[in-house]
Amino acid sequence: MIGLSKAGKSTIATVATGHPVRSTKINGIPTLQPVKKLTGEFERLINSPEMRSITRVPAFFNIKQEFLAKANIHEPWSLIDCPGFEDSAGVEVEVSNRISTIEAMQQASNIKLVVVINANNIGAKGEPLRNLAETVSCLSEKYESIKEGISFVFNQFSE
Repeated sequence: MIGLSKAGKSTIATVATGHPVRSTKINGIPTLQPVKKLTGEFERLINSPEMRSITRVPAFFNIKQEFLAKANIHEPWSLIDCPGFEDSAGVEVEVSNRISTIEAMQQASNIKLVVVINANNIGAKGEPLRNLAETVSCLSEKYESIKEGISFVFNQFSE
């Protein structure tokens, strides 16, 4: 799962790994937060109500079978929650995010990209999305084999 920083990738990963969330407000900001504190390997799924970029390294998780069954998927899947691109923490972090994402993708035997796009990521004339598309096209040597299997999740758009 890839996308620009602050797109909601970790929140989606929290739900996909079977952790219930609730709608709440923190400091007046609407957010989805886990009902219970995440423990063990899932502590790496950090959801920031301030839409700050928090994920720094790709985190691997198994998706709950109940979640997959809703999408009529019957084989096990894993999810990689990757750091966001166009990070506000600077060029060094951006380079690190890209390298760690490429390394994570190279470890996978089969890839289905899920690109998360947040309404706030569109920007003037869609330039952040254009940059994201260029990044996706360059991410992996496996691009030819995955380009037919890219899915998009549009997050926090109004009705």
